[in-house]
Amino acid sequence: MKQIRIGAFTFLALTLAFGCQKSTTSQMPPLYPVHGIVTKEGKPIPEAFVQFVPESGAQDLTINGRTNPEGKYELTTLSVRNNEKKPGAPEGTYTVNIMMPLDAQQRGGEQYQLPDKYQVKPGANEFPLEIYPKNK
Repeated sequence: MKQIRIGAFTFLALTLAFGCQKSTTSQMPPLYPVHGIVTKEGKPIPEAFVQFVPESGAQDLTINGRTNPEGKYELTTLSVRNNEKKPGAPEGTYTVNIMMPLDAQQRGGEQYQLPDKYQVKPGANEFPLEIYPKNK
């Protein structure tokens, strides 16, 4: 009889524990891997900030990444609505902005908007991003 009560109590406790957890359903659209390398004059740019700005929709999403020491980046998407962050980017057409890192004297930080549009499609997406010097 004691084992039945312990079993029933365990079942009840687990049922309550799982029933009280908040929902884990994501409100994000489907995301697809996006990666590449950022270069300027053929040289990789470490610690640059890469931002993909959607042409339409996804106004509550921030899609960006940062380059590693070899200039490679991977995008993540942040939902401003619920503060959910996941790797990848939604399908769509994007304008790309790149902010250069600051140097030791806190100089630099130039910003570039790339002239081409980039199309994220279902599946893996690789976009090498080349920064061209600004016209003076």
